[in-house]
Amino acid sequence: MRTEYNPGMDVDIVIIGGGLAGAALGAGLVDGGHRVAVVERKAPPAPSAEWDSRVYTLTPASIAFLEQTGAWQRVPRDRVAPIYDMRVFGDEVGSRLDFSAYESGLLQLGATAESGRLHHALWQGLERQRNLSLICPRFLRSCAASKAVSKSDSSPAKRSGETGGRR
Repeated sequence: MRTEYNPGMDVDIVIIGGGLAGAALGAGLVDGGHRVAVVERKAPPAPSAEWDSRVYTLTPASIAFLEQTGAWQRVPRDRVAPIYDMRVFGDEVGSRLDFSAYESGLLQLGATAESGRLHHALWQGLERQRNLSLICPRFLRSCAASKAVSKSDSSPAKRSGETGGRR
């Protein structure tokens, strides 16, 4: 990526948006040898002592991914609620499914964690990466790719172009 503000910057992958998804993508790509840039208007604030009402329920696979990136270890354990049992009710009277970690031979079915704490933990990891640039301009005037990016005919970007930008 080359801009008038960073003429020497050269990266392989630019991620626009450093929210949970963008930060997780950046964290997942840094070990692949790619030079990555994450563009976000501003760094997320450190979480307050108050409980965040926005939470995510994470599967064991999501937790394993976060462990690989080091983010899960930075989420305080007292702010994580393990899920041992789950009961799902259907529309019909009496219809329900029961899930049990114990009966499934698992330690837990998943966990619930606060959005702000997850975001902060991911961002802390990004700040420590040598091959990742965090770009937090108040306003982004332009961004241009120096190499052509090829897309297959079945890519969402190609399809949206064929429909006049509407899906």
